[in-house]
Amino acid sequence: MSDGAPSGVLAKALGVLQSFTVEDTTLGFAELQRRTGFAKSTLHRVLADLVAARLLMPLHATAIGKVLLAHGPAEVRGATLRGPLERRAPRTITHADVLSRQLAEVVAQGVAYEYEESAVGIVCVAAGIFDPADGIVAAVSVTGPVHRFQPARHANSVRAAAAGISATLGRRAELRER
Repeated sequence: MSDGAPSGVLAKALGVLQSFTVEDTTLGFAELQRRTGFAKSTLHRVLADLVAARLLMPLHATAIGKVLLAHGPAEVRGATLRGPLERRAPRTITHADVLSRQLAEVVAQGVAYEYEESAVGIVCVAAGIFDPADGIVAAVSVTGPVHRFQPARHANSVRAAAAGISATLGRRAELRER
């Protein structure tokens, strides 16, 4: 008889995902291992599956990841740019200078793009969601197939959605302070 709690592979994936928090959006392998209690081989396998399923995507190869890198802690950005930048698809950015220029554009434009960098056939546009202190807490994106979706045509809508969510977070924080 099950108590309703997931078991097996699903439980392991949830264990990894639940290790991340609003405050801890970036965790090293050792910290993930400490938080989950998984053996190294198990954690490597679960992380690889989550990356393959795009539930943990490499920061440098996705629009959401680029937004988080551009607005996130300098030490995370620096560590990522020092690489290596793993190739996930033929168009993955693997040169630190190119990625660095893209991250500067993300800050200037308020959106990031992905053009088949994490997977062949996928394009995406993303924008950041910020807390009341202007710290990045998440990102929102729209993804589609390369032959039918033009990310630039949706940039303003994604920016507006992210701004709306950020404003809602700000209002909620203000209400809690009262």
